[in-house]
Amino acid sequence: MKKVFIPSLLVMIVLLLGMLLAYFLYTLDTPKQDKVSAPEVKTEIVEKKVEVKVPVKVPVKVSETSSLKKIIKDTQSKVVQIETSSGSQGSGFLYNNRGDIVTNAHVVGYEVDVTVKTSDQQIYQGQVIGRSEDTDIALVRVTGLANITPLKINQKKAELGDDVVAMGSPLGLQNTVTVGIISGLDRSFQGESYYYNNLYQITAPVSPGNSGGPIVSGTDGSVLGINSVKHSTEHIGFSIPIFAVLPTLKSWSDNPMNLTVYEEEYEFELPEYDGELYEDYEGYEEYDSYTEPNDGVTEYYDFIPDDALGVVYHYYDYLNAGQYEQAYELIGGNWKASSPSLEKFAAGYAQTLNTSIIDPYVYDNGDGTYQVDLTIEAQEFVSDGEQTSYYDLSYVIGLEDDVLKLLGVGSR
Repeated sequence: MKKVFIPSLLVMIVLLLGMLLAYFLYTLDTPKQDKVSAPEVKTEIVEKKVEVKVPVKVPVKVSETSSLKKIIKDTQSKVVQIETSSGSQGSGFLYNNRGDIVTNAHVVGYEVDVTVKTSDQQIYQGQVIGRSEDTDIALVRVTGLANITPLKINQKKAELGDDVVAMGSPLGLQNTVTVGIISGLDRSFQGESYYYNNLYQITAPVSPGNSGGPIVSGTDGSVLGINSVKHSTEHIGFSIPIFAVLPTLKSWSDNPMNLTVYEEEYEFELPEYDGELYEDYEGYEEYDSYTEPNDGVTEYYDFIPDDALGVVYHYYDYLNAGQYEQAYELIGGNWKASSPSLEKFAAGYAQTLNTSIIDPYVYDNGDGTYQVDLTIEAQEFVSDGEQTSYYDLSYVIGLEDDVLKLLGVGSR
């Protein structure tokens, strides 16, 4: 028994040693693994990805919005309201650090001294130092505005589709802003007192009182043109390209004209012209009775109907743009009494996508007010989609606190 046991024991010992040796060799050939190293690598990758993604996209939209708001804010402070002793009113903008204000010639007429009101309601006296007989531009010097940083002037021609912002004081509403694009180039036609050549056509709504104000680039705020004409039938605006008149403006600024008021010429040339093509209005002939200034009559029938219609157009422009606060400011006190809050007023148009004015006609009520009859084509949300509706309406327009307002509306 002992002889058999000893060899068996030796075999077992040899096998055990072989197994130990094999394990030892295996551990030497296999690289040592740090069990936490793989998760650490993955963690690093995840952390790097997070560091890259988090800051990238969030600020972009905020920056774009802030940029447009900044352009509007910076530009408004350099846009002024211009008034003459005859009651003509328009807009202008600071052109250089000498206090020179660019505006339209038809805004200042043949006057030499004008009143200038800034966006912060400061009032200055200005002197017309340049006025063209051929182009509808003028330059007013306001010494009190000297050494103020002017608006940046764009010396290149605008391109079709460029975003623009139109600024001014339409209908006495100072600091009004409308947004649009350059929708046409090189437009030319004969206006009331000037031939307008190579104008920009713009979609930004303009109204009486916008004349002389700037259109600025929606990208960098530089001045592209001067608001000059509104084609009332089509309800589009036209602006004189600023680059085209820079040599004339610089000449006046360096060598001011010595202007004198000529009474006869002044009386003939200075109706309250706001750059509109009045003959395009339906019913123009009905109001073709101009009354000379200074004869004790205050109603100038050539122009009041156009202003009344302009209020209505401007009202719907604001509604279409979703600018309910501005639209609300155009309605009179009695109308506001029936819609006492801006929220209630805006809610009435919440389901309206867009509106268009069809066949407007202006009537003189004989009591200092005017009636505008028209049809509104409205695209509206309904329960099962969208629909087009038509409304026959009559608006009453008149003065309230010396500003034209929508005094009332009714069906017809």
